[in-house]
Amino acid sequence: MAEVTSAVELSEEQQSGIRQKVLGMTQAEQVELALRIDPDLIGGVIIKVGSQVVDASLRSQLRRIGMKLSSAS
Repeated sequence: MAEVTSAVELSEEQQSGIRQKVLGMTQAEQVELALRIDPDLIGGVIIKVGSQVVDASLRSQLRRIGMKLSSAS
């Protein structure tokens, strides 16, 4: 089971792509997606599989950029 949080509803094609990524990460033969929508992500997705987390959300990317900018000054 993979928990997928996105900013908007994912198309079947997007879900299939995520399913393929998770299968590659886990070496499993099949995977079920538990989909959740969180508009605060702005864009992108967060995928949780067991203890692994792939955070490809725009909110997270903006946070990382903000931390880099604040540490540079």
